[in-house]
Amino acid sequence: MLAETHGLGVSMLERLMNIDLYKRHETYGYNNRFISKLLRNYRSHPAILKVPNELFYDGELQSYADTKTTSSFCRWEQLPRKGFPLIFHGVAGTNERDSNDPSVYNMAEVDVLKEYLKALVAHFHKKGVNKIEPNNIGIIVPYRKQVEKINKAFQVDKDLRKENLENVLVGSVEQFQGKEFNVTLVSTVRSMTKLTAANQKFTLGFVDNERRFNVAMTRAQALLIVVGDPRVLKTDHNWNTFIHYCATNGCYRGITVSDAEEDHRASVEGGAATGETCCTTRPNTII
Repeated sequence: MLAETHGLGVSMLERLMNIDLYKRHETYGYNNRFISKLLRNYRSHPAILKVPNELFYDGELQSYADTKTTSSFCRWEQLPRKGFPLIFHGVAGTNERDSNDPSVYNMAEVDVLKEYLKALVAHFHKKGVNKIEPNNIGIIVPYRKQVEKINKAFQVDKDLRKENLENVLVGSVEQFQGKEFNVTLVSTVRSMTKLTAANQKFTLGFVDNERRFNVAMTRAQALLIVVGDPRVLKTDHNWNTFIHYCATNGCYRGITVSDAEEDHRASVEGGAATGETCCTTRPNTII
């Protein structure tokens, strides 16, 4: 990028933290005469906070959020594990681009997001909320075209069209910086049509930026839903950690890496006679 070429790829705060006065000592930590490290989190449910805390905050963050708010979705009927308000939904979609636009979108993920949004709106209605307020639901996506496709889905879908969804923010991570939402949905977009060599590197684009990852994972107060392709995301350390966390805690649904590998082997063996190879997947539906 042009900014990086001219030395503007590092923020002023990052440059300050490289000064010895502000650096963290291996034994004694930060000098408290110059640095005050904020350790209390007043936003998120502990289950949502767990992975970012371990990846970026040395496990030092403490949950001080209002439990009435953070537990408001702990009994939601769509949760794979009650009391654990977190979902990773594996979707084996396809990267798509329009001929006149380089931005990427993934319609398989849009379809899954629509179903979750319908379930969320129904839940709010049961609670007596007839109109979604600005901080109720936010949808984070890394690509402008995916934002466009999701917003269009609101207008085209017969069930969503009747709802008042103008307050549902759909946008990039940058638009969510400093904000918080009762529920946050994340669409990672990047996918692939077939499995290739295990050691191949995939281009995740904006998705593999750890700062954006941290912001996206920490906007939700009471419920976080992430939709993405685990075959691609597992190549990034942070995403692999998050997916493993969801799997071991019973809040993973949808296509898994092992499912895709099994289907891929079967399709290769079955397609050998015809010279065709493909990767089929099981339906991505909300249970």
